[in-house]
Formats: sequence, structure tokens, C-alpha cells
Amino acid sequence: IQQATDWYEFSLSNGWHLSPVWNQDNHSPDWGTKNNGRAGIWAGELSRDSLFEAINKGRTFATMDKNAAVWIDMGGVPMGGSLIYYPGMTFHLQMSDTDNENWTNIEIVSNHGVITSIQNNNHNLDTTITLSLYSESFLFVRAIQDDGDYIWSAPVYIDGFVSSVSNPDKVPAISVYPNPATDNIIVNCSNTDEAMLKIYD
Repeated sequence: IQQATDWYEFSLSNGWHLSPVWNQDNHSPDWGTKNNGRAGIWAGELSRDSLFEAINKGRTFATMDKNAAVWIDMGGVPMGGSLIYYPGMTFHLQMSDTDNENWTNIEIVSNHGVITSIQNNNHNLDTTITLSLYSESFLFVRAIQDDGDYIWSAPVYIDGFVSSVSNPDKVPAISVYPNPATDNIIVNCSNTDEAMLKIYD
């Protein structure tokens, strides 16, 4: 697992545009059922043309849990796509598992390493996070469940850079989840000791 993660990040950091999948090298009659690892493809419909279009556009994910899925987009650009830097970039993340297994750690990873994380999320997640980015060239999600199963999203690629920032350590990264919510919400604000929260109905 660590080797897979290391080589994936190494390839992305060297400028490769690729998309993760999980499979098995199996020449026995139990292929497809030997383990729960799967290659996920986000296609518009279940057809050959739509599947190939999704694969060519990099809209895939790798999962060790056949019931789990991950989707990311940034500023409306889906994973596998590219966009130009803009202030206050919005990162949309969806995590799901039909077995409702707990996500021990959900990390947003860039070429500079983990930039933010969500711990112990015990339900499906649909959240948008505002990120302050400066020289990141890609972002993807890596998450782990209680049973040790991993999932990796395809990246979103970012072009350009911010030329100057007055005080980058004081710009918070904010996430609000779950979305939709029923009784409670969690507001996570990193990189700051103090914050004011205003809620409007």
C-alpha cells in the first residue's frame, strides 16, 4: 500500500497526468472475487463509449473496498481536469460507502504533501472546502477506513501560481461537513488560533 501511494505521488510530482485504479494479477478461477479491490470509473452511462471517455479524461479512483467511492472537483472542474489558480479555490469532496464504514482519516494531498485532513468521519461525506493555495500543481484525496482499506481519487491539476502572499500562515482552510446535515454540523478551521463564525438563516 505504501509503495502504491509513494509511486502515485512521485509520478504526479514529476508532472505525469495519470489516474489511479486498483486490480489484481490473478490467473485463477476466482478472479474478480479474490479480494475487494476495485477500479472505479465515473462515467455518464454504462456504455463502451462513455467508459472510454471517462478513462481518457482521468475520472477514475482506486479502492480496496468494493463498496466505497470518492469524487472530487475544484471550481466545478472534475477530477482528471485542469484549472487556473484563483483566490479562495473551492474543493468539493464526496466520500461514500454503502456499508457506512468509518473513515479514520481523509487527506487532501498536493505536491507539497498533506494540506488538510478530516478525521473520524463515520458517515458519507459531501463537503466543500475553501483552500488557500500558492504553488500546488495537483490535489487528490487519500483516505483510510477503520479496517485498513484505502481509497485514492484521481487528481485535479492546477496551472499557474500566486506571485506573492503577505502572510500565508494566517489564511485558514475551512471545511464544513456533513452536507447535507440533519442535527449537527462540524466546522473545521485550520492554520489559525482564533476564528469568528457567523451563521445566517
